[in-house]
Amino acid sequence: MEASLRGGRRDRAVLRTGWHAVLAVLLVVVGVVLLNALAQLLVGVRPLPLGPQLLAWSVVVLLRLDDVQRLLGGPAMDRRSTARQVLGCLVTSAAAVSSGLAVLVPAACLLVVAVHAQWDRRPSLCTAAVLGVVLVPLSQALVATGLVGSLVDPATSAVVAGTGLLVALATCANLVVLARQRGAADAAAEHERAERDAALVHAVDHDPLTGVLGRRGLERHLAGLASAQGCGGVAAVVLDLDGFKPVNDEHGHAAGDAVLVATAGRLRSALPPGALLARTGGDEFVAVVLGVPDEEGARAVAARLARDVEPPVTVGDGVEVHPSASAGAAWAERPAHVRGLLLAADATMYELKRARRT
Repeated sequence: MEASLRGGRRDRAVLRTGWHAVLAVLLVVVGVVLLNALAQLLVGVRPLPLGPQLLAWSVVVLLRLDDVQRLLGGPAMDRRSTARQVLGCLVTSAAAVSSGLAVLVPAACLLVVAVHAQWDRRPSLCTAAVLGVVLVPLSQALVATGLVGSLVDPATSAVVAGTGLLVALATCANLVVLARQRGAADAAAEHERAERDAALVHAVDHDPLTGVLGRRGLERHLAGLASAQGCGGVAAVVLDLDGFKPVNDEHGHAAGDAVLVATAGRLRSALPPGALLARTGGDEFVAVVLGVPDEEGARAVAARLARDVEPPVTVGDGVEVHPSASAGAAWAERPAHVRGLLLAADATMYELKRARRT
């Protein structure tokens, strides 16, 4: 409740700050328009009507409000960007014309498009071109026919505005090229970041020595497997190498690592597609196989995996190591209780080991 009240007070404070800023800018607009009129009086030019100037510049300021832009452009960012460009060019050009500065229409359009091209990855060159090509001749026609006042004589205004239009169009084209380059750079950075994240996830989930799943990766996959439907029976196999410690003691840890890597590769080759294989301990591996019809099938899978790891492995010093394994199996009709199956398979595996020792 208290957090909600604090959030409400913060939102109201932000809203007050936003409107205070708008009011401050509107006061600045009034001051600038009045100073412009005073300057015209000082140079002997009859001031242009102040009402249209104040109205036009006030609309320019109000269009900077996010709420107004959302109302006009909707929630879609691309659509809102186009609406901002169109409305911004129209009202800014109208403000320049009403102030007797129709010669600045190309610069006004360029300013609006340049501001939005900074964050819009797909700035519309067509929008800028059409607005510039339409608004510049229109404003100059209004000046030439005397329908609006101008601080610059019509001939000079037309030449300067035409040149400004060409410069504005060239600048807009350059902005489009820069925006596309930035978009390509952002896409490359995003791709690199995605690859780096995928590599980190793979490193966390997989055993660095053998490349199969580690304990954490197995847990994550089991969480998804527990909700699987229509996959048939599931067999869990826990396999532990017999007499692995003497391999490390007699031939070194490099030889032990070679045996583990070879065992993981053989188990991976023996398992069907979609099966899970993980190394959960020093010399302990876990396999989860879907689509196994019954308990007999689960025991057959365990026996085959134990048999497939028995061929000799040549270690670094040229010595052949003959691994063997004890594999316990458990089976269920559905994978919902696969963790319980692993515990049952682990218990069966240890029973096999004790039987071999006696």
